[in-house]
Amino acid sequence: MEAAALWISFVSAAATIAAAVIAWFARADSVRAGNDAQAASARAAQATEQMAQIQSRIFDGPPWEVEWFGGDSYLLTNNSPVDAHDVRIDGYPDDVVLQVGEDLPWEIGAKSAVKFMFSASMGHGFVRDVIVTWQREGSDDRLTWRHPIPPRLASPR
Repeated sequence: MEAAALWISFVSAAATIAAAVIAWFARADSVRAGNDAQAASARAAQATEQMAQIQSRIFDGPPWEVEWFGGDSYLLTNNSPVDAHDVRIDGYPDDVVLQVGEDLPWEIGAKSAVKFMFSASMGHGFVRDVIVTWQREGSDDRLTWRHPIPPRLASPR
């Protein structure tokens, strides 16, 4: 009988040791999984922040580019991925002549351009700016962008 009791004690102790080893490996896997989850969460938070910064630059920054087209013609391009509404184009100083082919205000679609004409005399000096005002979809805020009218290039497009 003593051998049987000893054998049962031995098997019981071996089972306890095996259970402890399995529990230790399971805990190590759990800790590793927790660390991986924490790292993934940090990467997701960083990606969300980067996306918010990109979106802010795209949607909040001025989307406009003005370039000489040829002769007295210039292109005003909306480089953003969203439409610009109630677009108005003016010149500075006030007596700088900007002529647009259509009645204002315009709606200028995403990645679209409109043509305008500009002429000034020597009396206007060096400050000759185009001033664009517009609104975003669903906003009552009026945004303003002012930029120097670029010089004519040596040869048109």
